Amino acid sequence: MPHIIYNINASPTSDAGVYPIILSGANGANYRFEYEAANLIINKAPLSGIINNCNRIYGEYNPSFSMSFTGLKNNELSPIWTKQPRFITYADKYSSVGVYPVSVSDYDAKNYTIDTIEDGTRTITPRKLVLKVNDSDRLYYQDNPTFTYTSTGFVNGDDISVLNKTPEFSTDATIYSNVGMYAVEIFGAEARNYDISYIPGNLIVNKRVLKVVADNKTRRYMTDNPVLTYTIAGFINNETENILLKRPIAQTNATILSDCGEYIIKILGAEAENYDFEYITGLLTITKIDQVIQWKQTFENIHIGDQIELLATADSGLPIEYIISGNVEEYKSGDRTYIDCLGCGEVSIRATQEGSVNYNPAMRVVKYFTISEDASIDNINSDDYSLNIYTKDGYVVNGSLSQQYIEVYDVSGNCKYHGTDKKIHVGKGIVIVRVNGRSYKLVCK
Repeated sequence: MPHIIYNINASPTSDAGVYPIILSGANGANYRFEYEAANLIINKAPLSGIINNCNRIYGEYNPSFSMSFTGLKNNELSPIWTKQPRFITYADKYSSVGVYPVSVSDYDAKNYTIDTIEDGTRTITPRKLVLKVNDSDRLYYQDNPTFTYTSTGFVNGDDISVLNKTPEFSTDATIYSNVGMYAVEIFGAEARNYDISYIPGNLIVNKRVLKVVADNKTRRYMTDNPVLTYTIAGFINNETENILLKRPIAQTNATILSDCGEYIIKILGAEAENYDFEYITGLLTITKIDQVIQWKQTFENIHIGDQIELLATADSGLPIEYIISGNVEEYKSGDRTYIDCLGCGEVSIRATQEGSVNYNPAMRVVKYFTISEDASIDNINSDDYSLNIYTKDGYVVNGSLSQQYIEVYDVSGNCKYHGTDKKIHVGKGIVIVRVNGRSYKLVCK
């Protein structure tokens, strides 16, 4: 039997098609061999498939579709397509949540005859939507505001108008709730294409403001301060000062010794659970008081040359001023006031005190008296004999050991001389001589 060689250029992984069979290698002593070629036909394998079901979220574009196959050869995962399958579905980016069929058409595989490809489904699932309560505030004893919220997650131009049911709100805060922070919950919204979650917010109940006004007060100088009071405005809910944790305190810097004027009354220190405070100052006005001049001094048997201390006083302790008319001369020694009687006649002295920052002017007190023209001394001496002034023959003689300055007045108070001369002619009569701040009556014969 001749040995014939078959040569076929095909393997188990060769694509479907026609492959020639080439013969060779035959020999024999009595024959010559001619070869007639044949063909090996590789037919397409039968194949069936199914479109894989898949999910996506509402508002997203469709991802790539895929299929699973039964009948693949040679460990293939997918056939080689001579014509790519065209997937058909009505679901697009704007399609609502639901299940949509997916089919395929216009396909051809190189090595397979595809009997059937079962339809699959595209399931569109709800998109996450977050509703968050906006924080808000209000005053104590005030109705809760209308709560609002912010949404995050809408797509496809959607907004809250697509909600089948709008959200509701709840909070423990009522009109009577104290100042503080209260959670505001949100719930109950519904929308076809969204899975809704919620974030609570806060309602802050703020304090109201009470206006505390210091009452104006008046008192007189050198009296105790009156009780300082105040007025509070702004309570609500029929509340009064009884709800205060600490009552206001009224203060002033004025003391019993403070001068007349206006002093601020401050208010501070109030505390309350549901109120803040606005403080408005007041004024304590200290007014002047009256004063009285006391002058019990009597003026009797007043003679030319007498020196008299004026003894009027004011119960305020303020110094007295004098308005004097007549033949007298006023002079002061420290805080004491004196008059020298220089001549006979009527004298009027008005004691005055014109007031101060704390006292009203006092009512004047007037004293009247008469200076008599009576006998006078002839000479003036001092214990150490340094002062020796006398009259002689119509002269006033300055016989002091030193240059003694003297003043000489007539009984009408007219100055006749002042200086240090030893002899001054005055003629006969009574004169007043002033020396060393004192006045003396001398008679010239």
